[in-house]
Amino acid sequence: MPLRALLGEKELVSIDLPPDTFESLRGQPDLRMACCETSAVPKRSVLGLPFFAHAKAGECSSAPETAFHLQGKAIMLRAARAAEWDAWVEVSGKTPSGERWRADVLCIHGKKRVAFELQHSGITLATLAARQARYRASHVRCFWFMSTHERRLAQAQPWQHDTPALYMNDKHHVPALDLSLGQTVEAALGGHLALFPRAGHVVQLTIIAQESACYSRACRGQSGVLEAVVVSPPGLPELAVVVPGTTAGLAAWIESVLPQSDSGNMRRFTEWPTNDFRSYHCPGCGRIGLMPRFKPKLDGWRREAERSGSGQPDVRWAFTWPKGRIVTVNQVLADEQHAWLVQYVGQRWILRSLLE
Repeated sequence: MPLRALLGEKELVSIDLPPDTFESLRGQPDLRMACCETSAVPKRSVLGLPFFAHAKAGECSSAPETAFHLQGKAIMLRAARAAEWDAWVEVSGKTPSGERWRADVLCIHGKKRVAFELQHSGITLATLAARQARYRASHVRCFWFMSTHERRLAQAQPWQHDTPALYMNDKHHVPALDLSLGQTVEAALGGHLALFPRAGHVVQLTIIAQESACYSRACRGQSGVLEAVVVSPPGLPELAVVVPGTTAGLAAWIESVLPQSDSGNMRRFTEWPTNDFRSYHCPGCGRIGLMPRFKPKLDGWRREAERSGSGQPDVRWAFTWPKGRIVTVNQVLADEQHAWLVQYVGQRWILRSLLE
């Protein structure tokens, strides 16, 4: 359901035309589709949105669009213009190597070029990354709205900086930000969205660990066997990024971030054991310790992660494990600490105002 058509040499956008002008196009012999230049017919969706259709089925190789996609393009176009950007729908382009792309909405402000894509059908993340690479090669920043991968997009992802993507429901609402599609487009173009966590900003760290004393007489060290680390903006746990305790390198990372004065008895940490015996090495002397009684908790965590398809369980699981020791501290992430977190866990989009 394209919004663009050609009348002679003039390009028309259906939602820009007054109702009587749009209706007057019916029967125009020179009205052609912009995608393939075959004959076009003015029509309206069930919601009354004007669009152009091919006069005959099968005359174009372009994939058919749904009313949901049509309405979404109209919303994004109007929002971009409301944000005072120049914007067009259904814009085609090529990379320097000749690969084609076609943006649902392309926005230009000075030297900045931003595309918005609405992906209603299923798509693999590998395909998404490949399509994003075409925009990047053309110096276009593309933001994706997807009606699939809901659970995955609710979690932090390492690729969000390179391929910004948010889940959008069938009402054109973006739950992660609690904004409508139009409001999200305006926020993105206005610089009001940010990736969390960010280097140099204060985060609230909630370290959930099981205290364990080494049985060796020569050591007797008190360690924290990490169940999870929850990273959130201060006072906003609902926006948390969860790091499972099984993440390789987590113990060294949390020791570098957490001030020793705030760690209580847990001066040293170790990751949660992943072997069948739930054994771990004491970080003080290297002796083997066991955590067998917590196996059901870890198994539940893993099952939740597998169901989500993201490799990360829902943040709410972290707060149902109060039996271990919980340490909460506000801390600024250094560049290298932030880089580790992004590489192994990722980031999520939030409103920039929540970080200020």
